[in-house]
Amino acid sequence: MNFFRIQLILFMCLIVQYSNAHDSREKTHQKPLIYKVLDAIAQFDIMHKLKRAEEDDGDIYKNQPTASAIYQHMGTQAYTDLDIHPTRQLPIKQLPEIAQLEISRKNKSVVIALAHPNNLYINEQILDGASYGSKRAAIYYQCSTAKYADAPVRALATTNAGAVVAGMTYKAISSLINILADAVIKPSISKDNLGEYEIARSVCSHVTGITIGALAWRSMQTHSDKSYQSYQERRSNIESLYALQCSACVEQDCGMEVDLNDLRYKKPCNLYASGSSYLSRIEKLHIAYDLKIQKKLCDHHAPKKSLQSTFTSKKSYQLTFWSLLKLIIFGIRPV
Repeated sequence: MNFFRIQLILFMCLIVQYSNAHDSREKTHQKPLIYKVLDAIAQFDIMHKLKRAEEDDGDIYKNQPTASAIYQHMGTQAYTDLDIHPTRQLPIKQLPEIAQLEISRKNKSVVIALAHPNNLYINEQILDGASYGSKRAAIYYQCSTAKYADAPVRALATTNAGAVVAGMTYKAISSLINILADAVIKPSISKDNLGEYEIARSVCSHVTGITIGALAWRSMQTHSDKSYQSYQERRSNIESLYALQCSACVEQDCGMEVDLNDLRYKKPCNLYASGSSYLSRIEKLHIAYDLKIQKKLCDHHAPKKSLQSTFTSKKSYQLTFWSLLKLIIFGIRPV
């Protein structure tokens, strides 16, 4: 009896030692159902064709030279890590200085990168002075925009949402006016004038319903467009930071390190639940925490190991594993 009890204890130790105790929290960040549907539509080939069909004439920077080799390499790696098909990958080019000045003056902020339907542009002057992690985060974020054909899907979604709200508003307003008119005005109308009353009531309810419905359509379109754009930015943030698969890169992008003992990060949260657009620094650190407990580091930040130490660690791992396995199966002392 004691023999089987010892085997059971050893088996449990083996599971604890060699199982992954820290699963990724990425699945806890659940997209709203409507956006899951829109994201699926945004990956259809026909939507990407519509997106890429936009004329290059509107892109005044299209003749710019390609970005430096380091950013080209990061872009290639980003497209691979984000699982973006080669036919949808966009060339990465240098953002000209005149564009930096114009956009900065208009938005009153420094522009790091710019995404067009057929090209991605990066501000190398800014990125050259940034940390390695910030460089990767910026490139991965811009490359993630090539995965979805957001422009045509957003136009389709906002137009349909506006049309549905306008139709419902028109029906509700016109019906309400008809009911109120019949209840308040119709009893005082003589039978000889009922025909004229019906025409006047119909015109009044129709015109009022169309007017208010048009206002509702415009309001719903504006709200839907803003909501979709906020979701689009947040989705790119979340997917690109997780694609980095490096806690140090995310920390460098945030400008601070995550404390594994900080209670704010221990409880999983849904980063899609917020209605704002870009992730806050604290929200980014939730991703850094998740990657850190999984010990995820890129080749640049991973500690360098010698060939001899790697061989030794693998050999000791095999010995330990087989030693425990022998104890469990045969109950014998390993040699």
